[in-house]
Amino acid sequence: MSIKREAWQGRTDLPVWVGRYRNSHNLPHWHYECELFYVEKGSLEVFCERQTYLIQEGESFFVDSRQVHCMHAATKDTTVAMIVFESGVIGYFARGCTLACPLLGDRYDVYGLFEKLRRELEEKKKLYEGHTALLVSQLMLEVFRREETKQPESSPTAERFRSLLNEMEKKYEFFDLNAAAAYMGMNPSYFSRLFHKQTRMTFSHYLNFIKVQKAVELLQKDASLSVTEVAIRSGFNTIRNFNRIFRAYTGYAPKELPENFLLVNAMSDLDDDSADPTLYECTLLESSDPAAV
Repeated sequence: MSIKREAWQGRTDLPVWVGRYRNSHNLPHWHYECELFYVEKGSLEVFCERQTYLIQEGESFFVDSRQVHCMHAATKDTTVAMIVFESGVIGYFARGCTLACPLLGDRYDVYGLFEKLRRELEEKKKLYEGHTALLVSQLMLEVFRREETKQPESSPTAERFRSLLNEMEKKYEFFDLNAAAAYMGMNPSYFSRLFHKQTRMTFSHYLNFIKVQKAVELLQKDASLSVTEVAIRSGFNTIRNFNRIFRAYTGYAPKELPENFLLVNAMSDLDDDSADPTLYECTLLESSDPAAV
């Protein structure tokens, strides 16, 4: 997942979605919905709003609407129970505030809430949509009453940054460091530092990931395409550069890519010549949207 507004993966006509993941790994991204999750097993490293947190088994974490964040399993077979909900579910009491620290200080029954929501969404009894929203609202009201809150940071630069990331996703072949810096109205050196501060990765690593992601999609969609065609369509200037970067990010040459290959989001802060080809097994174990599993 690239660093843009992420479409909610559950059913968009419901205010609440739940799911369980094993070995979560993703790139920085943001969305309008809120996330509340509980580490069932192992530990999880979470990067949220320019801060890094290590979430241990039994702890919970809250990601507010529009916050840039990402996560990756810090131990093998880490399992996370995830609750995603519309921001309006807590809007009437949060009133624009957010938590000062997203790692919840007290032990709330987040996993108990997850189980209740899972049953409600499975059984679909009368007015279950409203009941799931009410259950989330009740626990989050307790969280907001007990945890320290603050006014979220907002600036034209942050909005422009989100706009840039969306543009890069659609027009990646037209962007390099200089073009991105110009879009932000900054010199390349300052922009490079800002990008790293906001995402915990280099601009080149992010852009290369987008391009490789596009190349993987092209190869899986049309096996008749030549390597040269794939390289050009995915924004690479030379075949040699394309082959080198593609192998670094996937572990394979373009024409050796397995049929059902999934490009795992390497969120590490890697330099351009040493991208980690390690493939993590990130699995959605269960979901309140049956089509997602």
